[in-house]
Amino acid sequence: MKQRWYGDKRDIVKWGTLAALCERSSIRRVLYVAMLTEDQPKTHLTHNGEPAGAIPEEVWSHFRDISQVKLLGESLGIQVELISHPFQHKSRNMYFQRVVSTIRGQPGPLIAFLDPDTGIEPNKATVKHVKCQEVAAIWQALPRLSHLVVYQHRPREADWQDAYRAKLSKQCGTADVDTFESQIASDVAFFVAKKI
Repeated sequence: MKQRWYGDKRDIVKWGTLAALCERSSIRRVLYVAMLTEDQPKTHLTHNGEPAGAIPEEVWSHFRDISQVKLLGESLGIQVELISHPFQHKSRNMYFQRVVSTIRGQPGPLIAFLDPDTGIEPNKATVKHVKCQEVAAIWQALPRLSHLVVYQHRPREADWQDAYRAKLSKQCGTADVDTFESQIASDVAFFVAKKI
């Protein structure tokens, strides 16, 4: 996830999905693993082709502040715990050890939401993906009756939803995997596995 994408149409589907899942499961706690990657440098304004200065930091933070999900959670009656420290490919082991430790410290069922840039690794993971072994480690750490939600951007292959649902199910002990999606952002799906 990049800060610059916060608040786009996919976020509407993302948080609509999480709100619906909270309602259906009666779980009011979401652990949001943002997997924040480095953004592009902030751009400046021009006026008639000439430099006109920087866009104020207040403007950037108003429209691109991922911590706003906590306020959204409050208005929905959901406790959102945000893991927003930077995610880097070279230190992903440490990153996910920290996520697993956070999950193990939770007092009961929760919804853990993994938000990589594009989803579960296809064949080889980059900074844009969550690895299958990372999904499996999180699944093992989750308390009973918890849900694991994974963001997945549509790849170019046909039948992509079936393929990625099966990949998630395999990492979750062959758990059933549900799909949430919306025509608002038809290029993404949210896969959900419940730990029984």
